[in-house]
This record gives sequence, structure tokens and C-alpha cells, in this order.
Amino acid sequence: MSKITAAQALELAKDYNRSANLIGDFRIKNWNRLSDEDRLVLGNTGRTLLDQSQDLITCAVGKILDDTQASLNDIKHATADANETIKTIEDIKKVINIGAALVTLAAAIYTENPTGIANAVKNLISAVGS
Repeated sequence: MSKITAAQALELAKDYNRSANLIGDFRIKNWNRLSDEDRLVLGNTGRTLLDQSQDLITCAVGKILDDTQASLNDIKHATADANETIKTIEDIKKVINIGAALVTLAAAIYTENPTGIANAVKNLISAVGS
């Protein structure tokens, strides 16, 4: 069996989330026809699917980070340096630049852009060092 890609994990996460919502809708629509046990089983099934959907998203993010030139450790280190710098400096322009670099990094991670993540980490390090 081949390994799942980040994009495939995200697509499956969406599918499981959709399934959970459809099961929830079915449960509500047919509430009066369902036994207490059936309601419980369907509710638990929907919650489990939502949990598994979230696990797949976590898996995808991990794969995305694995595919980048920047490791999670690099991201954490650069972010920690930025936070320490913000705490200790008085230069408004530098704080604005660091903040903008942090926003760019967060956006790159959110949009699952490996090249953008690597570039954003470099830009954040540069903003802190300048």
C-alpha cells in the first residue's frame, strides 16, 4: 500500500467531516423513529468521524511540514526568537516588521505552502535580526 499524501489526507478529512454531518442530519431528521440506543450509536459515530477528520488534518500538517525545507523546530525557534525580540525592543517599525513576518508565516502554514513556509521562516529570521 502506498503512503497517503498531505493533500489526500486533507481530502479524506473533508470527506469524514461531511459524513459526520450527514449522519448528524440523519439522526435529527429521524429522531422520533430511532431508539435511544440508535440515537446514542449515531451520535457516537458522528463524533468519532469528526475526531478522525481532525486526526487526518493533523497528519496532513505533519506531512506538509515534512515536505518543507523548514522543520517544526525551525519554525518554533524563529517564532520564539521573534517573541523575545518583541518583548525587549522599543523600535516600533521593527515590531511591525516582525509582526508582518509572523502573519506571513502563519498564512503559509495555514495554506499548506511548503515553499512559502521556508521563505517565511527566512523572512522572520531576517526581520528579527535586522
